[in-house]
Amino acid sequence: MLSSLSWKEAGAIVGALEVLSQPFLDAELESLRAEKKRLVLDGDLTGIPVSSTSTTYPNAAFGYMDDDIQFGYQILATRWVW
Repeated sequence: MLSSLSWKEAGAIVGALEVLSQPFLDAELESLRAEKKRLVLDGDLTGIPVSSTSTTYPNAAFGYMDDDIQFGYQILATRWVW
């Protein structure tokens, strides 16, 4: 089960997926270059507050979210436009 992975094991999986996916990304980017098309990457940091007693989100911390100091974490939502 993936929830029992160590950070080192999870990092190894992420590394392997990056290596496997890079040739596909390179090919798509080259295709865009050849067709003189643009790639737009739209990103948004979204604050997700959590309970101060939460153990589910180990990397949660206090920070500025929604015009207030809250305990939580931020996620990056991205959208690719071809």
